[in-house]
Amino acid sequence: AFRLWDGSVIAASGSRSSMPGLMGIEQGRLSFVQEFGNLTLTAYASATHYGYFRGLQTAYGFGGSLRYRFNDKWSMALFGSYSTGASPLTPAMAGYMKAPCFGGYASYEINEHWGINVGAKATRSLVTNRWEAQPIVEPYYKINGNAAIGVDVGGILYNVIQNAVERQNNSRPNPTIGPPVGGPPPVAPRPDKY
Repeated sequence: AFRLWDGSVIAASGSRSSMPGLMGIEQGRLSFVQEFGNLTLTAYASATHYGYFRGLQTAYGFGGSLRYRFNDKWSMALFGSYSTGASPLTPAMAGYMKAPCFGGYASYEINEHWGINVGAKATRSLVTNRWEAQPIVEPYYKINGNAAIGVDVGGILYNVIQNAVERQNNSRPNPTIGPPVGGPPPVAPRPDKY
């Protein structure tokens, strides 16, 4: 990371992960952060290689976020990203590939170490090519002033509520195909003469 001028940082990062039997992912990212008092602007550009048994795909992406801190406890953030060039061969690959998304959340710091983010995001599915929205409910633990560990359970809560509503309305389709329904097996007519 390099400090360009007061309140700004530019950083480069890279990562590599291997998923035997599925694919390998290599990513490079260039990020820029600028602070204007209580307002923080973040922007990035990235290139990601997805290697698999039939070849290689490259996706280029960019995105950013805008965060405003109201006081020591409350802040609000808006974010968005876009990625091109990735098309999964199997549904299992789709969960690891970058997809366009946008959203926002409000953050509340309960105490020195604990806090929670609550909001919503929409992601374009690489499988169905439709926008899918879900809530953000992310409790987090702050290790220090800059780093925090959090788990977003919004998707889990959304699916639990959606399944309960569908079960109550009995509108959930059954994905199992039933056996064919028919009468007795067909029998050819017997000839009159032998």
